[in-house]
Amino acid sequence: MCCSAWPAVFRHTITGTCEVLVDEKIHHVTWYQNEVGDDDGGLPDEASSLFEEYVNRIVTTGRELTELALKLVGYGVSTQHVFDEADRRKRGEHSRSLQDRMGVNSSGNCLIIPLLGSWESIRLLNTADTPALLSDIAKALALPEPPAAASAEPMEALATWGRSGGRMVFLQFDVYDIVIAESASDIGGSLEQINPAKRPSINNAVFEVLEDWYRSPVALCCFNSTERAKAKPIAFAFEPTDPEHLVVYTLDGHDGSPPDPHGAVTLEHTVFVGSYLTPTKFAAQVPYTDEIPDHLRPYVLESVMGMPVNQHMWNGDFVFETEAVRQGIFAGVRQLPRFALERNETEFPLVRRSAYINGSQSRSETEIPAP
Repeated sequence: MCCSAWPAVFRHTITGTCEVLVDEKIHHVTWYQNEVGDDDGGLPDEASSLFEEYVNRIVTTGRELTELALKLVGYGVSTQHVFDEADRRKRGEHSRSLQDRMGVNSSGNCLIIPLLGSWESIRLLNTADTPALLSDIAKALALPEPPAAASAEPMEALATWGRSGGRMVFLQFDVYDIVIAESASDIGGSLEQINPAKRPSINNAVFEVLEDWYRSPVALCCFNSTERAKAKPIAFAFEPTDPEHLVVYTLDGHDGSPPDPHGAVTLEHTVFVGSYLTPTKFAAQVPYTDEIPDHLRPYVLESVMGMPVNQHMWNGDFVFETEAVRQGIFAGVRQLPRFALERNETEFPLVRRSAYINGSQSRSETEIPAP
C-alpha cells in the first residue's frame, strides 16, 4: 500500500530501499511494485457488500464489528464513511452508495511517492526490460515453509516550473504517466499533460499533508483505476538528504483522505533493504530471471535483506539505520514521517528470525509484534 489521491485498491506490494555506490556517490534507490486499478474504479463488489453490511449493523444494533472494519480498511475504506452513512440513514435521508460517498467519479488516480533526496540527483530508472526483478526479490525473501517482458521504450522528460517556482518533470513509463515535483503544492494546476484517462482530480488535502510531513520532492505515478494491471517495477534513484537512514515508504492512505497518523492499517507487503556493503552471508541471494541491462546494473544489488509482512499495525513507514544494514542487521522500526505530528505509541520493530531460502541467516531473533 501507499498513498493515493483518491480511493484505490493496491495488491501484492513489493517495496524497498537500497544503498548503492554509483559514480563514487552514495545513492538510495526506492523500489515499488504492485497491482493497480480494478474493473470498477478501485472499489470491488466485496468492498461495497462489506460497506452495506457494516452500515446495516450500525443502524440496527448500534454496535461496531472489528472484523468488518479491518476488511474495509484493507480496501482503503475508512470506517468514518460507515458511521456517516449510518447516521444519514437513521435520519431518513436518501442512501448513498460507497462509490458516491468516497467520491469515485473519475478513472484517474495516482500513487504518491516521496523522494527523500536532492532534486538535482533524482532519476527514474528504466526497468522496462526487467519486469520480474522485484518478484524475484520477493521469492528470495519468502519465509521457509514449516517443516513436514517488454522491450525498453525511450523515456522523454518534459521539464517545467510550478506556480511557486518549484521544478517539475513529466515522464511516461509502462502504465504510468509520472510527475516528479520539487513541491507537492505545485501539482494542482500542472496536470494538463497527463492522459485524461489517468489524470487524477486534485486532492489538495492529501498533497498538503504529505508535503508537510516529508518536505521532499514527490512523484505522482498516475494510472487508470478502471484498468487492472500488474505494473512493471518503479525505481527512483537519488542522493539522499538523510543518508543515515533507509526509509521504506509504506505510509498508508488510499481511501481518498490524508493518511491517519493515529490509525492502524493492514499490510500485504514484501519489504526489503540492502547496501552494497552488506555482507552476503547475512542476506538473501537473488537469482534474477531477467537479464539486468547495463544502464540498470549499478542500481541493482545481488543480495538483499527483508521479509513478507501481512498483518495489522500502526500507520507509518519502516525506517532502518544505514550502518546496521551495512553490517547485515535487518531491524527496522515503524515510524511516522520525520516531520509528522508526534505520536506516543511504541515504535514496533520489524525483524526476521528465519533463515533465508539460500541458507544465509538473519541476525534478528524476535517476532514482529502486533500493535
